[in-house]
Amino acid sequence: MRVNLIFLELIISELQKQDKVPNENLPSRSKSNFNPPQIFHEWHNCIMPNLTNYREENPTNNDWIWKNLPKVMQQCQGILMNDTIKVDDFRNNDETKRHILPLNEDELTTIITLGVGRDTVAEENLLKALKGPSKFYGADPIYEINAEKYNKFGTFFNFGIGAESGMFNLSVLIGRDYAIRLLPTISLVHFVKDILKINFIDDIWIDNEGAEYNLFPYFLKDGELDRNNITVCQCNLEAHSPNNEMKRKFHEFIFQTLNDKRYALLLPVSIASHLRIYLVNFGNEKCLKKYAKL
Repeated sequence: MRVNLIFLELIISELQKQDKVPNENLPSRSKSNFNPPQIFHEWHNCIMPNLTNYREENPTNNDWIWKNLPKVMQQCQGILMNDTIKVDDFRNNDETKRHILPLNEDELTTIITLGVGRDTVAEENLLKALKGPSKFYGADPIYEINAEKYNKFGTFFNFGIGAESGMFNLSVLIGRDYAIRLLPTISLVHFVKDILKINFIDDIWIDNEGAEYNLFPYFLKDGELDRNNITVCQCNLEAHSPNNEMKRKFHEFIFQTLNDKRYALLLPVSIASHLRIYLVNFGNEKCLKKYAKL
């Protein structure tokens, strides 16, 4: 879907007004009494002490979590990945996306791609692996190539996705290089709730070149997703080239995620200045029934 820029600016102006209105009256799914299964607690009891030890030794240094998280994750992920969940790999031209196929092959699978990056090989491979119905939604502020590729199997949206709606400087792929451009952005909540009109996401692939850091609070308990009753079962997250402030946000996100006891952190990949992690929701009963053998 290619959006007329003037029309999009009007939409963004209205969404910016809505962003300022608190969602206090919306119920929060985080207040559910659902307790993650025992196998999740075993994983949590493995990873938390190891990371806490690193943190106590370096309380003011945000570099250590970036450097040591992959090692600690790898030590503990086997607890969940033996029999409980079966994670499949779906490669594109330069990386691997992870996804657990539904236990009931006839169930609908909904995938969201934030940052298409002119590469849809992983999405196309996942589509082939799915036996049941599926819906793919991709968003990228660059129309050329991305729209043609994504619309072959899904629905493409020609704008960026971030924590807030507005015009923001974004890092985008133009030709063979990345460049900073002032481009329209829609908040993730408005994209999911008002444009897609859904509240259950099987997997969201986040690769939007730095905008991910401001999205971290969305995934925490009582964050924007909870306040809008949006569930995410799986998430492929790539954190890019962090400065000190980004490392601080990443540090806080990891520990708050662990304190929330909702998402398991699995299958880290550290390449150059990027870090990829895969999150699986063990705190939602519907997600577990769909994806975990308990």
